[in-house]
Amino acid sequence: MSMACNPPVFIISADRSLHGLRTVACLGDGYSVALEWHKSYLGVSNWELYYNLYWSSYKSDVFTEGPKFVVSADTLSTTIRGGFKPGDIYYFAVKGTAHERGTLEFDFLPQPDGLRMYPEAALRESITPTDLIIPLDDASLFTPTGIIQIGAELIGYSSVDYVDNNLILQNINQRGLYGYEPRLHTPDGYDGIRTYSNPFVRIWKGFEDQNNAIGLEEIKFEDQYARTNADGYRERVDIITGSANLDVIDAANAGFPAYDQAGWDRTHMADYLAGKCVGTYFGGEYGCADGYETVGGIRGLGVQDHQNMREEYLLELTGRPVMLLKRMWKGKQSRHFDSTRENTAYRGIDTFGTSLVTGYEQYFNPRRSDGKILVRFGPTKEDYKREDPGIENVFIPNCWTLVTPTIRDGDVIIRFNMDGTEEWRYEILDVERNDALLQESGLQKFTAARVRKTDPIYQFRVIRDTSMFPTELLTSVGMVAGPGGIPAHLHRLVVNEGIMSVAQINQTTSIEQGHNHDIINGVVQNRLGHFHDLIL
Repeated sequence: MSMACNPPVFIISADRSLHGLRTVACLGDGYSVALEWHKSYLGVSNWELYYNLYWSSYKSDVFTEGPKFVVSADTLSTTIRGGFKPGDIYYFAVKGTAHERGTLEFDFLPQPDGLRMYPEAALRESITPTDLIIPLDDASLFTPTGIIQIGAELIGYSSVDYVDNNLILQNINQRGLYGYEPRLHTPDGYDGIRTYSNPFVRIWKGFEDQNNAIGLEEIKFEDQYARTNADGYRERVDIITGSANLDVIDAANAGFPAYDQAGWDRTHMADYLAGKCVGTYFGGEYGCADGYETVGGIRGLGVQDHQNMREEYLLELTGRPVMLLKRMWKGKQSRHFDSTRENTAYRGIDTFGTSLVTGYEQYFNPRRSDGKILVRFGPTKEDYKREDPGIENVFIPNCWTLVTPTIRDGDVIIRFNMDGTEEWRYEILDVERNDALLQESGLQKFTAARVRKTDPIYQFRVIRDTSMFPTELLTSVGMVAGPGGIPAHLHRLVVNEGIMSVAQINQTTSIEQGHNHDIINGVVQNRLGHFHDLIL
């Protein structure tokens, strides 16, 4: 084996951009990436050209993690399959590399998934600068002869003892190839001078060109909807409001003592305020029979009930009935979104300005026959502003409503004129919830911003009055077969007695299996690759 000290010369074209990686593209199956690169040239004849392929999920680690695969000189494109997580972004690079002729037994390198790779193993014992045996934990993948790298030292070996997992050196001159000095090496990566972060013994990657071209690509499925093989259709929980449980329990404070309010002569004040029957006329009698000492009434104040009754009565006098559209924060993600483009203002026909299929569910208030909720709009100044797109209407009222139903930022309310026609649709902003006595919630305060009438939310079809809603319909059973599909299910919907034909039905179904369907002129729209029929 020769002892050349100078690396080979790579000939690079005048345009240095035509060197290294040319293109990288995900093939849309969730695990395959196609690479293409520019041809490299060697300026010497006694060296052989190969290409080292690099990739990492972190740009800074593309080259430090070492080459993942190596391909021959006559290959200028290949496909990497496996090892990727759908939805993540990866960085790729290709470097031309030169090995002195006869030092790399390319055809003996391990070949997982059709691509050759440099084998590596851990050093089993420490070696001195004069040792001719390199003990490894596993030498089964190493080529019969070759050059290995340990830290900064290159060592040529002449044979492999596959039984005892040793690399055999022919003589001491095989230590310190290409100007590297023989050194001590320990299993933790220390070589007598420094400790390397990568302590493994690996087949040397050769002398590489100096291009630093890096390309990035997202691993994704080119399916109609975002999905993965493991999880099926991708479901997303909004990072801000996706958690339904807003309570926090501090276990460290759970053991503090309580006041003694038990016994025949001590009555818990909270029982008075909650309206429980405590054997006293304090607070009077209200409501239905409690089965204790009275028939037809419950004794006590019942602060929460009284609070809600008074607020509802006040809203009946000063509030406005509005329709509530509750935004979906968990469900089937639209096919128009991926991990690098999740702008919720997409103007699509299936999301209505959100990133989820259908995006909203109409709320029907069970306390009112028309299905609306009551909202008090405070006095608000209406203004016009001249913006670059034109004149903008500014109207952001302060509002409040009852403790139920719970509203969130992003929900939409529809306000109506006195004659029952739709006025504007408002997006709910900055919800504040009051705490009342006894761990109960008080009224909800919020601001609401008018939504432009060109916004997709105006295409969401709603029922304006549910006062004639006695009928519940079912859809036929639908499903998406196969791994990660959607189990068999059906949806429910309620229609008005005034509906005389199926073609008059324009609304959305209930949410089942994390999604719902909009119905246009009596036809249940196809969503997530399946559809339903109405059962009459």
